[in-house]
Amino acid sequence: GVSDAVEVVAGGAHTCARRQGGSVVCWGANSSGQIGDGTLTARITPTAVSGLSDAIRLSSYNVHTCALRRGGTVVCWGNNNRGQLGDSTMTNRATPVTVVGLTGVAGIATGLQHSCAYTGSGALHCWGDNAFGQLGDGTTANFATPVPVSGIADAVDVASGDRHTCALRRSGALMCWGSGSDGQIGDGNIVNIRSRPVAVTLP
Repeated sequence: GVSDAVEVVAGGAHTCARRQGGSVVCWGANSSGQIGDGTLTARITPTAVSGLSDAIRLSSYNVHTCALRRGGTVVCWGNNNRGQLGDSTMTNRATPVTVVGLTGVAGIATGLQHSCAYTGSGALHCWGDNAFGQLGDGTTANFATPVPVSGIADAVDVASGDRHTCALRRSGALMCWGSGSDGQIGDGNIVNIRSRPVAVTLP
């Protein structure tokens, strides 16, 4: 029933699509509200996300999804056990909730239990699980609202894995932080926790 999709993202066991006009539909597992329709009922066909009609970008990972709205704010829904929805709680949400304190957002990324966003000016913030330093604020404390990533004010893109995050800077430099247990930080080291961004060593 979807013939006007312009973007698709996939989580652990659910999928979402952004339609041409800005509405969003999701389908699949819904145990934490990741479909966003106000229920916990699994959906085998696309179901409208409640109250969202102006999305311009989506990001999904595991059991939560975030959307960037046309005005530069961010909403998220689904699992929130580490504060990854950014609404200052750790309560699962079956409908979209606004991420606290973010305006002028240009891009978003979701990880296993954390989320990040950068603004048009390049300021970068993350929130949620921080056990491996994946929020990049220099601590390993979880935050249910956005915190600034240390030392990055010129981000033009951001990407998140399970427990690490990377940012592209305006200069073309790459920075990563969080779990580096398999070398995913890219600085030539294997370190379990990187709580601040470090430069990726490019060949």
